[in-house]
Amino acid sequence: MSRLSDPFFGIGLNPGHLIHLDEWVHSPIRKDSAVELVSGMALQCDIIPATGTDYFTTNIEDGVALADETLRAAFRDKYSEAWARIEARRELMGEVLGIRLKPEVLPFSNIPPGFPPSGSRLTWR
Repeated sequence: MSRLSDPFFGIGLNPGHLIHLDEWVHSPIRKDSAVELVSGMALQCDIIPATGTDYFTTNIEDGVALADETLRAAFRDKYSEAWARIEARRELMGEVLGIRLKPEVLPFSNIPPGFPPSGSRLTWR
């Protein structure tokens, strides 16, 4: 939270709300929350610029799923092409962006968790 206090952009953070019908109804992630995150949950993490001025910009929304070892193995076996994309995202996040995810976190966004400047491009092998 200490990295979000930009005086111009007024960045807001929703570190994880549920996806689909529960979007924005409940976020299990909040200070002192007792809600347990479990395998099979899909979450969306948002970084939202809110300038409070006439200026505006786009926000970042990254989807992740939580999967224990059994669910990861089943996903990998049934959806091998999607699994390869998840692994490529994980590699980019770790090697390029310096963000190391636990094995239980499956990144689903095509541009994980970056917002490149206009004209630039994040790519992975």
